[in-house]
Amino acid sequence: MVSRPLRRIGLIGHGQIGRAVADAVAAGQAGAWEMAAILTRNGAAGSLHHGARKSFFEVPVDLYLECAGPQALTQLGEAALMRADVWSVSGVALADAVVYARLQAAGARHGHRLRLVAGAVGGLDAVQALAVDPAVCVDVTVVAPGGAASFTASARDAAVRLPHGVNVAVAVAVAGAGLDRTMVQYTSDRDPSSHAIGVRARSAYGAFESRLLPTTDARRGLHVVAASLLAALRQADQVIWSG
Repeated sequence: MVSRPLRRIGLIGHGQIGRAVADAVAAGQAGAWEMAAILTRNGAAGSLHHGARKSFFEVPVDLYLECAGPQALTQLGEAALMRADVWSVSGVALADAVVYARLQAAGARHGHRLRLVAGAVGGLDAVQALAVDPAVCVDVTVVAPGGAASFTASARDAAVRLPHGVNVAVAVAVAGAGLDRTMVQYTSDRDPSSHAIGVRARSAYGAFESRLLPTTDARRGLHVVAASLLAALRQADQVIWSG
């Protein structure tokens, strides 16, 4: 088999998700990828770490992974799309029509694409298939421990109410019926162990339902959003793949 040169990642954010991704890449768990630069708020110690955007974006990379939240995608997305493709887990930023338009224009102008990685939700491929029917109906249910009051709203309105709590709903909306036609039912639960995300889609092509119970364990470096990024990196190198 012909060996491929390692492709270079620029990582935006080094919190719980970003750190888990960086550690896995360093351990060789992401296929033919290597970490080239990491942008952090304080420029934490390490030759790859940058506290300044200028020096970070001066490092040539093949792909940016955005793991720092919607504000980071809003502020840095255009600069990143000028240089490479971007994979993000912060879909909430796209609920702002102005931000969406700016990122769309930047990607089109420079020939790069922004991908919302599945994160803590399953079944985006099924939602995409059913959404070939323009009359598709899509609903997302989120049960979250603590936090905001319970509500039901469109994905766009839910993103305004919870700018850090419904990234998965925006990813589902972009895959399927759109931000204004995807409904979100958000329920706050006092039980700190309660966390569940469900998707339901119905169209002329059939019906689909999924439910994911994500596990987060900072001690063990476990975060399902980080796992979704690692799975996407591995898949990018597979000759034969599914999904």
